[in-house]
Amino acid sequence: MKFLAGFAFLIVSMSASAQDQALDQLSQTQSESSRQIESIIVISNRTMHSLRIQLRQMKDRLFSDFNALNDDDDFDVDCRLSNEARTKIQKTSCFPVFLDNAIYQNTQDSLDLGQFGPPALDFRKSVQTLISENEDNFELLRSKIVEMAETNDEFGRGLLAFGNNQQEFDYRQQECMKKPAVLFLFRKC
Repeated sequence: MKFLAGFAFLIVSMSASAQDQALDQLSQTQSESSRQIESIIVISNRTMHSLRIQLRQMKDRLFSDFNALNDDDDFDVDCRLSNEARTKIQKTSCFPVFLDNAIYQNTQDSLDLGQFGPPALDFRKSVQTLISENEDNFELLRSKIVEMAETNDEFGRGLLAFGNNQQEFDYRQQECMKKPAVLFLFRKC
């Protein structure tokens, strides 16, 4: 009988300790499930195409922010797609308004019939010549951009991010050009 009572006591005490362990495991599971799920961060290299698109969007945003902050309309920058006659590949070209005005005036001067007869095409200046003639205005434009980057934190951060992405793009393109081309013509950059 004593043996039976001892055996019953042993079974009851074992089940109580098993219940305690089960309760401990349940409370641990509940505390783990009540914790916030950690975020998963995936880091990968961007493709050259996505980097090009991001650079174009950043450039458009930077110039629109600059134009909004700038008071002088002659120093606003307009970006547009190029339509060159020799190629169907369009690229974004950005010109300040003062250079657009100089190009317009140069075109008008070269096509001006006036009293001298047909247009004098040899008087038309190249865009490079117009840029060198307006070097003072470009220097003033650079100083305005630097001043706005120093006074406006958001514009400065955007300019810095654009510079970093442009540097990454140039480096990756340079590395890609070192690799051999497929069929001696095509590269994935």
